[in-house]
Amino acid sequence: MKLSVDNECISESNRLLANYYLNSLKARQKADMTIDIYRYYIERFLVEVQKDVRNLTPEDVHDWLVTNFGNRKATTYHVAYFSIYTFFKHLISEDILQRNLKERWKRKIDRTTPKYLTDSEIARLVLCIEKMSVRNRAIIQFLISSGCRRSELSRLNWSDIDIDKGEAIVTGKGGDIRIASFDETAIISLINLKKKAKSTSGAVFVNKFGGRLSPPGIYEVVRKAGRETGIHLFTHRIRHSYATTLLNKGSSIEEIADDLGHKYVETTQIYASILDETLIKTYRQYKE
Repeated sequence: MKLSVDNECISESNRLLANYYLNSLKARQKADMTIDIYRYYIERFLVEVQKDVRNLTPEDVHDWLVTNFGNRKATTYHVAYFSIYTFFKHLISEDILQRNLKERWKRKIDRTTPKYLTDSEIARLVLCIEKMSVRNRAIIQFLISSGCRRSELSRLNWSDIDIDKGEAIVTGKGGDIRIASFDETAIISLINLKKKAKSTSGAVFVNKFGGRLSPPGIYEVVRKAGRETGIHLFTHRIRHSYATTLLNKGSSIEEIADDLGHKYVETTQIYASILDETLIKTYRQYKE
C-alpha cells in the first residue's frame, strides 16, 4: 500500500504538493486505504495531465475525467472526481490555488438500497459458524451483534472490552471513539477466545503468527463463512443487517447513526429506503 506520490514522470513541484496533501490526510487520521485510493487517482491525474497544478484549467480536469471515466460506473467516476476535488480544495484552502476547479463535473449517483441479510440467512450463518474456529466464530458473532467495521475489530484490544457488561470501546474512522454493545452469543465466544489466548494484554483477534489480525484478514474470515453458507457475504453486508434490524425495531435514524459511528446522519439516511420498501411490501400483501 503506497501512501505517497513518487512517480518521476510527475514534476517535482507537483509531487511536493500531492504529498503535502496526502500527509495532511495522515495527520487527520484518515484510513491508510482511503489515502491510498486518493493517492492512486491523484498520481494518475498528474502523470496523464502534464501541467503544473497552478496552471490547470477546468477543461483540463473535465477532459481527463470524461476520457478516463465517462463510460465507467457512476461510483467509479465519483471516486476519481472526489479524489481530485479534495486535492484541489485543500490547495485552495492553503492559498496555493486561486481557481476553483471543482464545478459541474459531479455525476449523479443512484443511491441503491443497502444489501442486508434476511432473517433466514442470518440463521444459516449462525448455524454455519458453529463449525468454525473459536476466533472466527467470535469475529462473526461480534460483527452481527455490534455492527462494527472490520477495521474497528482489528484495532480491538482486550483492555477495550468489558465482557461482563457486553460493551467495547471502539475506535472508528478519524479516531472517533464510541461504545459498542454485543450480545450473549458474542460474550460466550469472547470468553472462550480469551481462555485460549496466549496473552490478554494486546489484540483480541490475532493471526497464526500471534500478530494483530488485519482488516483484510477479518474480511477473508467473513468471505469464507459466506462461501461455506452459500451466501454472498462481506463485512459491510453484516453491518447493513445490523442497521436494518435496529430500524425494524423502531430505532430512529439518529440513534442508528450513533450506533454505527456515522459522523453525519445523512450517511445513515439511506437506510430509510429499506423501511419504505418494507412498508410498500406490507401494504401490497394487505391489499392482496
